[in-house]
Amino acid sequence: MTEINPPLAIPELKLPDMDDKLVDIESMKGKVVVVNFWATWCSPCRREMASLENLYQETKDKNVEVIAVNVGEDTDTVFPFINSLDVIPTFAVLLDKDSSAMKRWKARSLPTTYVVNAEGKVIYRAVGGREFDHPDVVNKIQSGLASD
Repeated sequence: MTEINPPLAIPELKLPDMDDKLVDIESMKGKVVVVNFWATWCSPCRREMASLENLYQETKDKNVEVIAVNVGEDTDTVFPFINSLDVIPTFAVLLDKDSSAMKRWKARSLPTTYVVNAEGKVIYRAVGGREFDHPDVVNKIQSGLASD
């Protein structure tokens, strides 16, 4: 993960989840938020889903949220994909059907993941697949809880 220094203000992220409930990242201030942009056709995206779920399970009680933003696909594509995974995510899966959120966040490839600190600033970016449950990565993510 690459540190973003100085940290950047978070772009808007207000999208429907798979139940068509609107999720707004603004409501998550005070928590660290891991925002992962992905698609069903992306092999590294598929591989990192289990590690994102492991990260979420390990940190959800420590003020960390995980959001997976599917880019350019609809519920009929995403839902069967999610249900076919060995580890089914329990974190929020949002639908960016027109790729507008991906553009606002300036993600140029998939997967791209951002870490937003508790103050609402983007502090890390990871382009390409990662093992998000690796202890070094978990520590970096949790460092976003500390005030600067």
